[in-house]
Amino acid sequence: MRSLFRLLSMATMIAVIVACGQDEPQKTNPTPPPPVPESINSYTIMTYGCGGANLDEYYENVLEVVSQLDVPSHINIVGQMKWSNGYNSDMSDGRGSVSRFKYNHATRSYDNEVVSDNSFMVDDSNNLAEFVEWARLEAPADEYVIIFMGHGNAYHPGFEGDNTRGIMRDDEEIAYLGLSAITAAFETADAHFGMVFMMCCLMNSIEYVTDLEPYADYYLASSHVTSISGGEIYMLVDALAKMEQYDSMSLVEAAKSYIDQDYDLWWDQSYLTIDHTLTECSKIVQVNSAIREFTDIVAALYEEQAEIGGERMNNKYGFTTSVIDDALSRAYYPVNAEFSKEDIEALQWYRLDYAFDVVDVATQVAEATNLSEIAETVEKIKAAAAEAITYQRHAYLNNVSRVYYTVALVNKEQWASLDFENAGYEHTAFDEATGWSRLLKANDATYIHSR
Repeated sequence: MRSLFRLLSMATMIAVIVACGQDEPQKTNPTPPPPVPESINSYTIMTYGCGGANLDEYYENVLEVVSQLDVPSHINIVGQMKWSNGYNSDMSDGRGSVSRFKYNHATRSYDNEVVSDNSFMVDDSNNLAEFVEWARLEAPADEYVIIFMGHGNAYHPGFEGDNTRGIMRDDEEIAYLGLSAITAAFETADAHFGMVFMMCCLMNSIEYVTDLEPYADYYLASSHVTSISGGEIYMLVDALAKMEQYDSMSLVEAAKSYIDQDYDLWWDQSYLTIDHTLTECSKIVQVNSAIREFTDIVAALYEEQAEIGGERMNNKYGFTTSVIDDALSRAYYPVNAEFSKEDIEALQWYRLDYAFDVVDVATQVAEATNLSEIAETVEKIKAAAAEAITYQRHAYLNNVSRVYYTVALVNKEQWASLDFENAGYEHTAFDEATGWSRLLKANDATYIHSR
């Protein structure tokens, strides 16, 4: 994730986002929050993050700018952050420790305490589960939102076993919080959220949406390398606070309001290729059903090719699977909108990303093969994805009119060398629903991330 800074008028929206060397946001005199009707829904926003060596200051500003609001008492903000070693502030002791905090409505600031030293591991599911349990006890509410704050990398087989890379990269420990650890933590904590918000790069991943579906009503993330506007929590809280009435869609409307204001104030003028996509998680099953149809057809073509003698003979349609390989390699690769091939290589140890837009993957294959049955699955995937995407804003897309969900795409050699099998890919809810791994284990495409 890159970081951007801005100074916006309070008359329009948000007070200030702090850049290196600039003054911190000025806090107004604390005033009591407005009275809250007894029947109103309560919300607790949980933030769980890791500075990742270069995001600490920006995330602290995201938290602190909320002090410009009169946050009503029915909206709570609690969090936990592992700060980078050497980052010293009001919330961090400079030793890479972990602080836990709660917004104090009376003082319009955070009550903060150190709860662990630098040995804290972000990839330990028990640590996340314990935080969620603490947050619910500390700030019980009708609905919960969890915001993950840190570097993101979509689905990535990562290190060893099922300890995959994913979010909250900790450079010092060379660790990530992976997908299986998140689901294990939510299961342990018996957690359910109105929304999971990935304030991380590249996390509008269908693998993540599918596996987190049992634990969340909505999922908010970007398919692209994203940045910090500074208003993420401010605008979400402000929208919730201004609700005239509350129902099951209040959180969705607040998320839409936040997205619109963020784009109107910043992203539409930033010249970054970016998107923010809000998904109704329960509808991802229809998307996966359509992807299953596509996968079944394409995997069968690879199986037939193997039976008739590799690439030496055309199949019954008159082409070999090299046509499909070439099509796969042309699919939309969101990380390439921000980084060149040289950038990707320079950042390879942590940035190398395998996520491609799943609709464009299917579209490229349909166009290359000219098979009507594949074209039909593309339309089904598009329609189901459009239904699942409750709301989306994007800016400065390259070569596509819109984006959908990203999906892991590697060739059969990479499947083995990157050890997708031991990473547990075939045990993800997404792969169990779609059989996508059959395509990964069969194709010989040369992707931009491996050229």
